[in-house]
Amino acid sequence: MITTNIQRHGTVLVSVTGALDEDAGAALQRALDDVTADERDLMVDLHGAMSMDADGLLHLLALHRRAESLGLRVVVVGWRSQPQQGSVNRTALSHIRW
Repeated sequence: MITTNIQRHGTVLVSVTGALDEDAGAALQRALDDVTADERDLMVDLHGAMSMDADGLLHLLALHRRAESLGLRVVVVGWRSQPQQGSVNRTALSHIRW
């Protein structure tokens, strides 16, 4: 499940719970549908993510690119070391700074 919340201080918060997989893409992209000029940051909270596959990682990358195109600074928190190492190394995306 993916929830979004726009904070008053200009941060779009996306919280991920459960699996971050191929089904998460649409929900992640909807998180940015109502972004206004008042938002400056996108924070993606992965503390509740129980698992992430390659599709989930690619969805995060697409979200990152879209957020940057909207002028948002992207911060990812709760990134667990095991999925980070395996997923990043397998998809050759280690050049992305999360």
